[in-house]
Order: sequence, then structure tokens, then C-alpha cells
Amino acid sequence: MGGLEGNLPPDVHIVGFGRTVNVFSSKQRPKELTIYGSDFKTYRWIVKGGEDVRTDERMEQILDVCNGLLARHPGAAAHQLQAFTYWNIDVQVRTYDVVPISSSLGIVEFVPGTQPLKESICTFLSDEVISRAWEKHSGAIWAMAKRPAPRAGEAAQPGVAEYLASFHADAADAAARLQATESDIRWDALREALLRNAGGPEEFLAMRANFAASLAAVSVTGYITGAGDRHTENFLLHRASGTLVPIDFGYSFGTGAQMLPIPELMPFRLTRQMRGALQPHDARELLRAPLALGLVALRSGSGVLEGILGVFLREPLADWQREARLLRASFRARGGEPPPDEDTHNAWHKLEGRHPSAILIAELTPKHSATKHWAALQVPTLSAGGNGGGTVLTPEEQADCLLDQATDGSILGRTWVGWRSWL
Repeated sequence: MGGLEGNLPPDVHIVGFGRTVNVFSSKQRPKELTIYGSDFKTYRWIVKGGEDVRTDERMEQILDVCNGLLARHPGAAAHQLQAFTYWNIDVQVRTYDVVPISSSLGIVEFVPGTQPLKESICTFLSDEVISRAWEKHSGAIWAMAKRPAPRAGEAAQPGVAEYLASFHADAADAAARLQATESDIRWDALREALLRNAGGPEEFLAMRANFAASLAAVSVTGYITGAGDRHTENFLLHRASGTLVPIDFGYSFGTGAQMLPIPELMPFRLTRQMRGALQPHDARELLRAPLALGLVALRSGSGVLEGILGVFLREPLADWQREARLLRASFRARGGEPPPDEDTHNAWHKLEGRHPSAILIAELTPKHSATKHWAALQVPTLSAGGNGGGTVLTPEEQADCLLDQATDGSILGRTWVGWRSWL
């Protein structure tokens, strides 16, 4: 079927297209296209213009390799027997096909039976509750930045300067403000979505186990590959199984911390709604073992992953090159020399078991080390998960540090409002 290899039979070719397209409401207005194959089947693809989907293609290829490592490692297999085999669950990441056409156009396989994580959660929350949480989080940023919030009728969203200034506030204050925002929202909206999708108690238990297994796999692979921008619209929830599907990898390989104006300090998404979906289990205790075993499995294939990552990172895409030029220009404007590219080294260090805080500091250093907020920015980075020493951690220690960072209120309380850290 031309360039649409993926899961399609090799002898299938296109015989027609649907007469209408579905236009999504996200920033680049992607379109859902229906393709009719010569095998009398219908295939749905999403046409994405104005962005380079080669990053997504590379991430899907890496995730396929990670899935192979997770599936064949005896430690991960043993954990499946202990925790998930009753439900016949594979601890892997659901992937999809991506076909780049040019540097600004591509098509992405439509994942059927899914809905955005945001939609799954917000179905059980009123618009008023969501708007109030958004305003409350924005107000907290203004307050921690010690700047007066705009009056009624003025632009109410804090800017980059306010977010960065908020890191000078006390960590306990940031955590308390996040908790105050969360207190206005029911903790179990995502759990309710799983309950409604399940046909009964037995199905719900299986669905929750699916959710937990996929969350562990998405988290550990996302950390190693540096997948950023993990807000609620960059996950899909499979309604029939409860499985999470990560999508849209525009900020990957550590660029969420390195390049975003408001840096992401979380290794993966493990917010209150995600944890609440696993109740009555303690999310940290439930995820610690599969995260550690996932790290063991990926470390066992570090040679393969390092080879693939090395090729990708040495062939930077246009978006990365543009960001790198801006970063170098910023350094030279301050009278300094830009540091060498650390993307490859940071990826290796994750597989080696270096302390997550130390790696995060290395990712933040090029963009922020010469700024007035640098000392304040390091405080939550180093306090969550330890002091960031140079020692190599065991997989269990590495998992503990990552869980600390992912759930730290002083980090989540200062995150960009669109990330919706209160959900």
C-alpha cells in the first residue's frame, strides 16, 4: 500500500478515499482521513501538517525496541507472572505507525477505540471546576512570583518570567498551593472513567491492571527516551482495555527540560488522577517493582538502545537544529561559549543508572545556568529524589528517585498551567 507499510498487508493497495474528513481542534488542525484498501477494509490515518513527524517516527521505532527488551527479559517476565499474568497482560507500550512525507507533513495511524486522557477525565468534571482549577493554579504562580495578579478584564495568564520567579518561593508553599487546587476536584474522575467503561467488577479489575501495566511501561520507556510535554492531551486511553497510549513526541530526548521556556522537571506523568485510578493500591508501591524491572530490562539492552539513540541524535531534525541555534545565540549574547551537545551523554547516563537529579541538572544547565533563577531552579530539582550525587544507582534506587520527582508537589505546583498538574 505504497509507503503505508506498518501493520497493513504488503499486497494491499489504495482503491479510494472517504469523501469527508474529520478536523481535530488541536493547534495544527490535523485531519482524519479514511482510506479504502483493495482487501475491502477501511484504514484510518491522521494527516498532520505544519510539524515534523519524523520525531514521532523515531520514537515509535525506539519504543518497539524497548518493547522487545521488556518482553524477553527474565526479570520482567517473572514480574508479569507475579503481578499481571492472571489478566494475561503484557507490560509493553502500545505503538502505532508514522509515515513522514516531508519535513512539515506526515500521516499517523489512527488508534481506534481510544479517547484523549483529558476527555476521559474531564467527562466527569464540570467546566466550572476545570476553569476554577486553571485560575487557581495561575493565581498560585503569580503569588509565588510575588507579583500582583492582573485585574479583571486583563490577561490573567502568567508568563515565562512569572513561572521562573515562582521557583524562588518556598517548596512547602508550592506543594500546599497545588494541594489546595487539587482539593476542589474529585480525585477519582479517571477511576470513574475506567469503571464506566468496564462491564462489571471483574472487567474493572482487569482494566485497572491493564492501566497499571501500561502506565509502568509508558513511564520507564518515556524516562529513558526523554519524552516530554506529557500533558493530558498527549495520552490516549483505550476504552475497552484501560491501556494508556502515549502520542505526540515533539519534545523528546530531554528537550522538555532543555528547550521549553518553562522547563519540565518531571520524568513522567504520575499526577493525582493517575494515582487515584489505582486505588485502593498505593500507586508508588504498585509501580516501584515494574519500574525497577523495566530499568533492568532496558539496561540489559543498553548497547542496542545506545546505538539507535546515537544515530537519531547525530542526525538532528530541523526543529532541534533551530532550538540549538537559539541556545547558542543566547550563550554568545551573554559573552560565553555554548557547551557541547549533551543529548547523547544524558541518554547514556540514564541507562547507566546515574542519579536522575544529576541528569536533570545537566539537561537544564545550558539554557538556565547563567540566569538569575538558576540557584532557585535547582532546589526542587535536587530535593526531589536525593542530592543528585554522581554515584550509580541500583534499578530500585533509580525507580524511587523517579517516583519522588514525578509526585513532588513543589515541582508540580510550579508547572506550566497547560500541563494540568492538578489532574
